[in-house]
Amino acid sequence: MKRYIYRYSRWDGSQDVDLEHKAMLDDFLERFIHTGDVSEALEWMMREGIRFDLKNQRLEGLDRLLGKLAQRRSRMLNRFNTTGLVNELLKRLQEIVNKELAAIEGEEQAAALDYSMTGSEASRQRMQELFERESRLRGIPSNLGQAVSQLKGHPFTSPEAEREFQEFLEMMQTLSELAAGNFFRGDQPLSIEQALQIEEELKRLDDLIRAIERGDIQGINLDDLARFLGEEARKGIEQFLQFMEFLKESGFVAEQDGDLTLTPKAMQTIGQKALRDIFSLISPGGMGPHESARTGPGTPLPDQSREWRFGDPLELHLPRTLFNALKRTCAEKGPLFPGQARKGRPALRLAPEDFEVLDVEFQSNSATVLMLDMSLSMFQGGRFTAAKKVALALDHLIRSRFPKDYFYLVGFATRARKLSRRELIEASGGLGEDVFTNIQDALQLADRLLAPHRQCTRQIILITDGQPTAFTKAGRLYIEWPYFGISPNASHETLKEVRRTSRQSITINTFMLDRDPPLVRFVEEMTHINKGRAFFTAPDQLGRYILLDYLAKKKRAVH
Repeated sequence: MKRYIYRYSRWDGSQDVDLEHKAMLDDFLERFIHTGDVSEALEWMMREGIRFDLKNQRLEGLDRLLGKLAQRRSRMLNRFNTTGLVNELLKRLQEIVNKELAAIEGEEQAAALDYSMTGSEASRQRMQELFERESRLRGIPSNLGQAVSQLKGHPFTSPEAEREFQEFLEMMQTLSELAAGNFFRGDQPLSIEQALQIEEELKRLDDLIRAIERGDIQGINLDDLARFLGEEARKGIEQFLQFMEFLKESGFVAEQDGDLTLTPKAMQTIGQKALRDIFSLISPGGMGPHESARTGPGTPLPDQSREWRFGDPLELHLPRTLFNALKRTCAEKGPLFPGQARKGRPALRLAPEDFEVLDVEFQSNSATVLMLDMSLSMFQGGRFTAAKKVALALDHLIRSRFPKDYFYLVGFATRARKLSRRELIEASGGLGEDVFTNIQDALQLADRLLAPHRQCTRQIILITDGQPTAFTKAGRLYIEWPYFGISPNASHETLKEVRRTSRQSITINTFMLDRDPPLVRFVEEMTHINKGRAFFTAPDQLGRYILLDYLAKKKRAVH
């Protein structure tokens, strides 16, 4: 059998610990809870950047990089002007013309020599043609545009001058686009060489800016980014790219039909994070033990023990039992030393008064339906995000710590429906543009879900920010705008459903996210009927109330 030896030492900063990816994962999952979409959460994260508390460093976001590139571009335009470019171009064009004139003069001399020797008509016509070319060139306009137009139809004598003219046309087109597409407003005149260099820089800057505006980090030229903004900017984009690979390789996201989707592993991690975040807001003293009757299965607590009493199961805490026996024996017989039992001296014997048994935690199974208002108003002021986080945390708490409990999610607006964990995680905009609230329909669905669990403690947790404005009667759906702050028929039918639920011994605990007086009056009447409890809480405190209330029902008894 292989033996593995693990050695631990204090982290000194040199070991490869992927703490930055962990910080980025936490940030990504938090944003995903808000958006419900992998691509949107990633883009939001990349645009804003994140701060690493471990090193107090910030990974700059795309928006910040975009601002720096725009500033770099603006500084160029504020430094130079293009007023001297026309004169520079005219000088360059004149150099080409002079080269062509020199070639024509050479050809004229050769044609004249041939004509003087041969008197041929061809030589005379050639001389005439060359004289006309020269005349046109010497009369070229001083206006740059007119001069270029005239030269475009000129039959060049010098191949080199013709090549340079074609290059001149390309350069002129480039500089025209530079001047037309940018407002240069500085004091320093541009030379042609500077203008061409700046044109190249502006092109690279604009390519970077367009890629960043699209959120296309794969299309960012990292060399150009480092050239303009330094190596830290390159490293930041590389880290984002590495993080995207990390999400795939670690099994947090998967590609499906060209889109990124969350995996079950990521959904579990979101639940863990939501639970951790909520418990981080709870003070250490906020979760004490609670006494209860001894019902339900018992779980031994390995770190807690007490004196054994007649009738207790013999779940001995052996170290403490033996220590009690040793203490008693030493008190009665004097100190014990190794080997005394073999020499006839008293051995360590156990007596009933030495026994210590493990404490047992008794838990009663429960069945819970969390009814989550998903009407349009819940998606304002961070209400739904807070409620969603609580639902995910409670789901994870029950799956991990109370796996024998039953937990259901019901989302409701004008109608109610059962939600899966994935549907809740990906929810970001409610059940359509739905502004009505049908608590009655949600209660009926919750009753059906809880019906098979009559042996359990059954409860409904209602999270809402508004009174009922929709109901069903005789199988027909009705919606009712509030009159003078209340929807009387919707409230009446919903309270009838509350009475039916209460007769089945199902507790309804309500968490209100608004202090609207009609909502408060409705919840007070509902609570009076059901004998459950009602809380008003701000969104950021919702998790604290709901999780502590749930844990309070998983009571501990010491027998």
